[in-house]
Amino acid sequence: MLCYFCHMGFVFLWAIFFLTGIKLSKFNLEEAKKFFSYGLISALFVGVSGIKLIMFNPAILKGEGWLHLKISIAILVLLENLYLYFKTKELKEAIFYLNLLLFLGMLFLVSMRPF
Repeated sequence: MLCYFCHMGFVFLWAIFFLTGIKLSKFNLEEAKKFFSYGLISALFVGVSGIKLIMFNPAILKGEGWLHLKISIAILVLLENLYLYFKTKELKEAIFYLNLLLFLGMLFLVSMRPF
């Protein structure tokens, strides 16, 4: 159970650092790059704790479509985080809201497990 709360905490930190980095990129690129790197570190901990959770309950991979979708969204956000870390420039406001929706989508999938 502790691993579950650690995983949720790391996802929260990843979202906060990543979204803050996007907001800061309009004003200070060096600060934005710092927040993107903190987000990548948090994403690493998200991956490790997520793998541990799956190892505790491997049956969840069979037939749980919400988990596959959540992992796909997480990989998409991670790839975008890596791209923005290496190519930081002024970003559009739409990118912030798109990523906010992706993180909220992951939260919805975990809490509701619609399929």
